[in-house]
Amino acid sequence: MSNPLAHISGAASVRTARLLHRYDRVLRRRSPLGHPPTSVERLLIAIPHWRPTGSTADAKQSGSADERTARLLNCISSLREIPSAGTDIVVFTNRAEETEARLRHSFDASVSIAAAARALEPNGLKELRLTVTAWRPGRLYRHGFGLSWAHKPLFRAALDVGNISHLLYLEDDMLFGPANLDYWVWGRQCLHGTGLIPGFVRFERFSGDSWLTDLKSSIPRPHDTVPTMDDAEWFSMPNPYQALYVLDRALAIDHFQRSPSRSRIRSRMRPHDDLASASHGPIYDDAPAPQRWRTVVPLGPEGIHSAALVEHTSANYAADPSTALGSIRLSEVFDG
Repeated sequence: MSNPLAHISGAASVRTARLLHRYDRVLRRRSPLGHPPTSVERLLIAIPHWRPTGSTADAKQSGSADERTARLLNCISSLREIPSAGTDIVVFTNRAEETEARLRHSFDASVSIAAAARALEPNGLKELRLTVTAWRPGRLYRHGFGLSWAHKPLFRAALDVGNISHLLYLEDDMLFGPANLDYWVWGRQCLHGTGLIPGFVRFERFSGDSWLTDLKSSIPRPHDTVPTMDDAEWFSMPNPYQALYVLDRALAIDHFQRSPSRSRIRSRMRPHDDLASASHGPIYDDAPAPQRWRTVVPLGPEGIHSAALVEHTSANYAADPSTALGSIRLSEVFDG
């Protein structure tokens, strides 16, 4: 039986989110975005990492502490390959000491338990720095999903650090490497002036094949594509969810001024739960007609361009026969 108080609270939060959205649209007019940067000067990355506690505060059931830690290590390993003049990774976690110990054992990098603001300090050695930041639930909202929103104040503060050119948020069971970031920077150039931004498509490896995480059926080959320079053809996926987002400085300024996805309460007008909504970023903001969201991905020789693909290492959808998600092979994204 559902909790009546929870239902009332949920309905009230949605109404509040809609009122705040109207306020933002009236008083916070959108300014024209400047031309996106052609390269990454300094990258700031935030990752939420939940270690299971065995209590009702657990964010979700998706593996043991060892399994989740292994995924985090794989995630950071993929990020370490990104060349940058100083990259900072902040891991927000409910178990800081255990997480810091595993990272220190696994990586030859500067690893510290500290406030997230450490990542904003000058990185004189231009090396990878790993900051583990302890997260504790708030007084009112105590669910583990709140961990996924802990990065927002850090990203907002990063706007005051002039040489931080790009922000990346991703869940701890995602792989994201140099080809993905290069693609996104290139895509921003291609799509500048269209109101669209480059997106990503999740896939999972299971039973010797690759499966599309967020698709329930094959889709018709797109005909209403958006052509851009370099002969790229971009199209919109039926489900834009990607468990990550990237911002350059222009997008970040607009995001923290106007986006409903900049705070948990404002995001209640959007689809998905608190955990998923934290990774929306600018996906749903000011989508140009007839698009329903801003993200598009380019066609490649065999379907979706390979650089737009990001691996979801939990592979929990492809392994679950009770859901249609994760049931479409990557090679069969288009029907016919």
